[in-house]
Amino acid sequence: MYFISYLYQTGRHLNMNFKDRFEQIRDYLLPYQLIWDREILICYPESLDWYDNEWIQDLSKLSLDEIFLIDSRKDLSPIRGSKFKEIIEKSIALSTIPKKLSCKNLDIPPHSLNRVSQKKRHELKNLIPVIEKVKSTHNIREVIDVGGGVGHLSRILAGYFDLHSTCIDYNKDHLNRGRQNLQKLRAPEQDKINFVHMDINKTPINEFNRIQNLFNRESFIVGLHSCGPLSVKLIKSIIHHKARGLINFGCCYLKCDPISDINLSKHASEKPLTITSEGLTLATRAHTELSRVDFDNKFRVKHHRYALHLFLYHELGQNKFLSVGDCNLSIYHESFSKYARMKLKQHGFKHDFSDHYLDNFYKKNETLLKKMFLCNLVRWVFGRPLELYILLDRVLYLQEHGYQTTINQYFDGKISPRNIGILSLYQ
Repeated sequence: MYFISYLYQTGRHLNMNFKDRFEQIRDYLLPYQLIWDREILICYPESLDWYDNEWIQDLSKLSLDEIFLIDSRKDLSPIRGSKFKEIIEKSIALSTIPKKLSCKNLDIPPHSLNRVSQKKRHELKNLIPVIEKVKSTHNIREVIDVGGGVGHLSRILAGYFDLHSTCIDYNKDHLNRGRQNLQKLRAPEQDKINFVHMDINKTPINEFNRIQNLFNRESFIVGLHSCGPLSVKLIKSIIHHKARGLINFGCCYLKCDPISDINLSKHASEKPLTITSEGLTLATRAHTELSRVDFDNKFRVKHHRYALHLFLYHELGQNKFLSVGDCNLSIYHESFSKYARMKLKQHGFKHDFSDHYLDNFYKKNETLLKKMFLCNLVRWVFGRPLELYILLDRVLYLQEHGYQTTINQYFDGKISPRNIGILSLYQ
């Protein structure tokens, strides 16, 4: 892809200094805070003034095919010489971290992966070798898989890698299915597998061992796609209980508390970024490779939704942002009038506007709609650096508490988009 050569020229993909990278990301994001921390629709029409007119003009001259190339990062040459090209390149460089993918297959019987999705198989293939290495170097005796569902990881670790494993989940049905799978899949070493019903989110950290002493100096915690504040709680729990370490993959940052779950480290708190729920939502977006089909769908969805909000604002006097909700993708490929009628009825707006009037409103505002779409494209450039700001803050927080900590891409982003893992071990 286009940006690979750029990364190798800068050398920024190797030997990351976490404090330096964190400060670089913070300094990169700060001048554009109004853009990434505010959704275009929520602050319309003021929000349109926050975007550099030169960037938008450079983009507006491009064909839809060229805009797709920019948005997907496949080719930035259509904006050669533009300041916006430099902004994208810096975003890519600051967001790139080392990859640590396993090249070997798990030496386990094929039937042990029955009922395991391809995505989960890929994650297990790359995660288990990391846990194996931790076992051999740091004397762990128990792996605790928090939010482990039916316990695929725990079952395979205990059955084929000689590791006592505990699957913790708040869903009793998942745990019961996990126990049944042990029997159906003829899992060996069943005495080394433990299923514990516990809602980590609702349990105070100092009561984690109320059921049994799991969080201790010999335990290693796994948080695979720990939703929202759960990642923060797991990080704080290993410090509180002096656990040997953890590997954690954060997701759903929009569910985090902007006050208590962000800027954890002393380093961040000295000069913090203030991030609203809208900024956290942007950080949550999947930053995977964009296909042309995905782009075309996004184009249709955004234009219809923007047009509806413009109609509410200018025709119905709805000055306060209204969350209209999603609908089936096929509706966005229908006429604007059909989509608008459905949404207006859904939200109790009585009117006598004809289909012709609605569709003509859309047509009259196509230039503005395109500008809003391009502004959204600009805003999304800051999403991945924003996610890295959150994750590197967690890395620094763990380091400040005596844990040797690294951050890597452990999965193929096309298969498992939330592929950035924080590995932390107490020395």
